[in-house]
Amino acid sequence: MEKSGRKHPSYHDVPTDMLETAADPAAGGLTDWPEGYMLQSEFRVERLLGRGGMGSVYLVHRLADNQPFAVKTLHIARLTVPAQRRLFFREIRTWIDLPEHPHLVTCRFIRIHRNRPLIFADYVDGDSVQARIDSRRLHTLDEILDIAIQVAWGLAAAHAAGIVHQDIKPANIMVSSNGIARITDFGIARAHGIWEDLSVARPGQTHEAIPAHFPGRPLPGLVSSDGMTMAYCSPEQSMRKRLDYRTDMWSWGVSVLQMFIGRVAWFCGAFIRSVLEKAMTRPLDDMVQPLPQSVAAVLARCFEDEPDRRWPDFQSIANEMTVIYESVLGRPYMRLQPEIPDFRPSLRTHDRMTIHGCVWRDPAEWLARIRDLTGGSGDETPASQPAGSGSRTAQHVADIEILDSADRLYARLIHQGQDDLLDEHAALLQEKALLHENLGDFPSAMETYDRLIPMRRAIIRYDAGSAPVYRLGLVFLFRGAAQFFHGRLHNALASFS
Repeated sequence: MEKSGRKHPSYHDVPTDMLETAADPAAGGLTDWPEGYMLQSEFRVERLLGRGGMGSVYLVHRLADNQPFAVKTLHIARLTVPAQRRLFFREIRTWIDLPEHPHLVTCRFIRIHRNRPLIFADYVDGDSVQARIDSRRLHTLDEILDIAIQVAWGLAAAHAAGIVHQDIKPANIMVSSNGIARITDFGIARAHGIWEDLSVARPGQTHEAIPAHFPGRPLPGLVSSDGMTMAYCSPEQSMRKRLDYRTDMWSWGVSVLQMFIGRVAWFCGAFIRSVLEKAMTRPLDDMVQPLPQSVAAVLARCFEDEPDRRWPDFQSIANEMTVIYESVLGRPYMRLQPEIPDFRPSLRTHDRMTIHGCVWRDPAEWLARIRDLTGGSGDETPASQPAGSGSRTAQHVADIEILDSADRLYARLIHQGQDDLLDEHAALLQEKALLHENLGDFPSAMETYDRLIPMRRAIIRYDAGSAPVYRLGLVFLFRGAAQFFHGRLHNALASFS
């Protein structure tokens, strides 16, 4: 390609830190999406459900069928930090592989909107256990025991799928209007033996990585404790020691005790045993409910310092709590335990083929190229996902993370004057568009094609040979095929023509 000494005419003159967020009303920082804001012309924002330090959650409705979703996204300021963007993609990969279960909030799909990854999860028409505690609407023994049992069922299902939540607390337990409790927010959850090889410490990690331990199904792999809520964390988590599924038992126990007490009367979850002892012998002022001795015994076993001395699994906890419910309240427990899905992590690499037979390359090739371009600094480089490590969808999410990082890097380098990378960037965008389409993200695929077309045209201005013209033709062909498969027949005909 001929070097001109100036940038090729393309969209790259937009500031490259956030190339595609310039037109986003929330691009300035923590500004909320307003009511009525349209996501990809397909979803309407109804209202903000909550905001934390990392991101926000919105209620949206899909226009086609009025289906509600809870949409989680990172704040713009967080998106520009590679490490935090990687953590968000890790949450997507973990959450999207959770099995369907009545007591887990399911991640339905993901979208990329103006360079912002979005998690579309089930919307629970209710509020959190924390909100119910704060408003004193959670006050009967029946309700407390009912929620405790349902959450134990949910954690049993998550653990059977190889997922350790690591942040169980009342704020992460939603209760619907008909009393169904569901666990949400898998932001720091880890999938044992599924997602990441932590045998090599990453920046900022000082703890040891060790083999995972799961009830009834030992899985190869490791888990880290790089996030926590201090008031609910286990001793091993607060000291950043080795973790397995039993850390969730401690946090579940703290959450149950809080429902009885009505507030957090401690700073660190590691000191919760003294609070339990006081609640048993000399009830705290204004307790919501006296703590039954049988429940205290269950919690005391959850609070054993040595994980080996805790309960064998959450099924055992749920069974014991059901017996307690029927004994204390004098009536049968009204709910039937849902079946735990037989979820087994994939042990193979899935194909990288779209619904119409197109193939994108293994992103490991792009990873190698990124490392070459950056001199191996690694700051821009996402962690590659090992072969055979999760569902087909999870593997494709990992692929899109790599291509997303590579896209941002190429855009910045070209903006800085390395025009000789434009053809490589165009090839990457072609594969990124195919991958968006395969994930069901048709709007992002179209946005990517709309970026790609002027790049291919710019290349032809500098090299009008047959190969660049052929590649531009392929872009229109693939774009038209995507429009055809998604029912946009008029647009497809225009692309083909």
